Amino acid sequence: MRCCVPGCGQRSKKGISFHRFPLRDQNRFQLWIDQIHAYLEKHNCEHERLKQNTKSVLCSNHFLNSDYIITVSCRMLKDSAYPSVFSCDPQRKKKRKLSSKISAPRLRYILPKVEIVELECTKNISCIQDSILEEPVIKEARIEEPIIKKSTVEELMLDKNTIEEPIVEITLESFLKNLNKNKFTGCLSLIEEVLKLQKKIAVLEKLLFELKSCNRSVICENDHCYASTPRSLQRKLHFSQAKVIMMKKQKRNTTKKLRRSTMKVLQLQNLMKSMEKKDR
Repeated sequence: MRCCVPGCGQRSKKGISFHRFPLRDQNRFQLWIDQIHAYLEKHNCEHERLKQNTKSVLCSNHFLNSDYIITVSCRMLKDSAYPSVFSCDPQRKKKRKLSSKISAPRLRYILPKVEIVELECTKNISCIQDSILEEPVIKEARIEEPIIKKSTVEELMLDKNTIEEPIVEITLESFLKNLNKNKFTGCLSLIEEVLKLQKKIAVLEKLLFELKSCNRSVICENDHCYASTPRSLQRKLHFSQAKVIMMKKQKRNTTKKLRRSTMKVLQLQNLMKSMEKKDR
């Protein structure tokens, strides 16, 4: 949280409370805004500096102690309370920006030696240039060429024969040895892979032979799916329940049909008996 009063910017801290604007009470809300506008006018600031919205808050620094109702558990603002204490300066941020701009030239005084050294170097260069133009004879004396001793160069430099030949021989021998080793290891690894593949093929052929020899009924009886989830089981349960209901309906219909057919058979038997009696 942060106070919305320009120049205050108080954040959440121990002993400081924050209060929202009374949006429901329009008169009280307008009084709060008028107080903040008066504070801005006092410091020659525009009203637009106050950026107020529904979530804006004021800190307790802008209220008097008499504006609070203090209880055992908490401290509450009175209904008649309004912000009246404005000890901050709304133009404080602008002053900070100006001070940061002014403080930049002070960097010149931090490293005075660097500037002096640069000036001395430029003076020396200008003096040397003038002397070169005026006295062409002294030019040879002033130029200091780097002196390198022959002994040091001879110590550092070695013959080409001593360096190159043994290195070349060693590299060739090592290269040939590495090639032979790599070939041998590569062949062994390939042979191992071939053996592994042959074993796998033999296992698969056995499985195929067993599956072909088995009957379908045996496979179906021993075919179990252990990767069933609770959802799939629930679906199966619902499906089986629906199936049971359908079977029950079919049973009722068949029983009704049986009753009707039995009634018809009895009626036909009675007719047959009556016909036989008439014929006699």
